[in-house]
Amino acid sequence: MDRYKEFTTLFNKISRNIRKIKDVEMAKFDLKSSHMTCLYYLYKENKMTSKELCDVCAEDKAVISKTLSLLEEKGFVKCLDEVKKRYNSDFILTEKGLVVGKIVVEKVDEMIKVICEGIEFSDLTIFYQGLLKISNNLEDVYQERYGNKL
Repeated sequence: MDRYKEFTTLFNKISRNIRKIKDVEMAKFDLKSSHMTCLYYLYKENKMTSKELCDVCAEDKAVISKTLSLLEEKGFVKCLDEVKKRYNSDFILTEKGLVVGKIVVEKVDEMIKVICEGIEFSDLTIFYQGLLKISNNLEDVYQERYGNKL
């Protein structure tokens, strides 16, 4: 198999499997896979702005705004400051959000443990360093050739 095919096929399979697992897990709470990452980081960090969530989730402003609006509508999160622009206001988990956030964090930790089983820590460290380099290189190439960030 050539490198391009192997690279794209593996990343597509990994991405698809992650999304499918997230879909199944989040359906238990009448949510979608896209909501999982926001719940995860809000639980871990206690409070975050939309901008911070955009950065850590690697999502654009519209996606995070839509996600937070739905989570707020369903009672999982609340905005602490309605006076400022919502993009710069802190969001926190509600009581309901804390319960689900804890479950999400525990599930993520469990899945990471399972999927990394049998792989040495040193190998994982090298893998993540390589993956970070590939991600940064792709972003640099895109920016150089097309003039803006991914």
